[in-house]
Amino acid sequence: MILSFVFSLMVAKVFGQSDLSGMHDEENVNKHSVVIPDSNFVIASLLIADPGDFMYSTLGHAAIRLQCPTYNLDYCYTYESEFSSNRMLDFFAGNLKMGMFALTLDEYCESYKSEGRGITEYLFNLPIEVKQELWRVLDERLMEGASLPYDYYHRGCAVSCVNNIEQALGNITIQYDSMFLEQNYTVKELWKEYTQKAPWISFFLYFISGGNEVDLPQTRRERLIVPIVLAEEWQKATIDGRPLLASTPTILLEGEPKYFEGWFTPMLLAILLLLISIVNIFIKPSYITYFMLAIQTIVGIGMFYLIFISDLCCTTWNWLFVLFNPFPMLFWYWRKYWMLPYAALLSVWLIWMLCVPHMIIDVPHIIITLAYILIYIKPSLVNIVECKIRK
Repeated sequence: MILSFVFSLMVAKVFGQSDLSGMHDEENVNKHSVVIPDSNFVIASLLIADPGDFMYSTLGHAAIRLQCPTYNLDYCYTYESEFSSNRMLDFFAGNLKMGMFALTLDEYCESYKSEGRGITEYLFNLPIEVKQELWRVLDERLMEGASLPYDYYHRGCAVSCVNNIEQALGNITIQYDSMFLEQNYTVKELWKEYTQKAPWISFFLYFISGGNEVDLPQTRRERLIVPIVLAEEWQKATIDGRPLLASTPTILLEGEPKYFEGWFTPMLLAILLLLISIVNIFIKPSYITYFMLAIQTIVGIGMFYLIFISDLCCTTWNWLFVLFNPFPMLFWYWRKYWMLPYAALLSVWLIWMLCVPHMIIDVPHIIITLAYILIYIKPSLVNIVECKIRK
């Protein structure tokens, strides 16, 4: 084990050549005095990786690097899932596991270099005893292996860093900036803010996650699930009156900025669906209605699976299920009885979504909801027009 070796070195360093034979009298204590190691005997730092192209990496990644230059030890402790691109079904089922992994710096950087993602390092300004305790804590996490269900909200990389640092600090409390303590955000608002360069990922995150945990305002600790927010707030935080992080970060790996360059955005999709629904009002064939119904059903089946079957975190409920669900297709035969009431329900639901104090759905979803309201009120509009023509 890394800890076993490092701790034996630390003990030797700290206690020098002390006699451990059990002599504890004052004379022997003075004779075998403790040598306090230099603060740089262990160097601890926070590593923040740039956002990636995939949904699981769009917010970046946080890890902790520990070095012992005296004995040429350098490890990056990264808390992550066993996720891989060929296990997407396991991801949505909530069957993936996550845990602590220890990589050399070269191994850690190589995985991000291949994706064109940069890494920034922030040195911790911690006492030597806290850094030693941190190494012990991280090594305990390493021994646990990837044994816990994947949970980016409760056990994500940034949350893991917070928990491990707090455990190492013991009774010492991290003092955050007053503005950070006062501001309330929902997790979805954080996602929206930090995924602006990846609009499709932001759009799909609304379909995957929902419920009280991500829809209701959160304060303080819950905001630290985003790695870049963690780095920003820890740069302003203090412990025992001194900065938690050193003032100047270091670029370990230069990254390539990620920008969405496609012309087809979620907003454009929503506008197209709305235009299609408007055109549908003036044509007699029903193929547009069935096309929209097919989209609603396919997405609805996926959301039904996430809410009622999957064990993936933050999927116990999603307000978008009011719109995207398979029930219109299942009860299509009786549509003349429920289409207008369902359109009214969607209208009331949409108004309520717009009135909540924090963002639960975003603009593309609002426009898409309007499109479906037009789809379901079409028969009523046609009947009104036909009645006027007869008169």
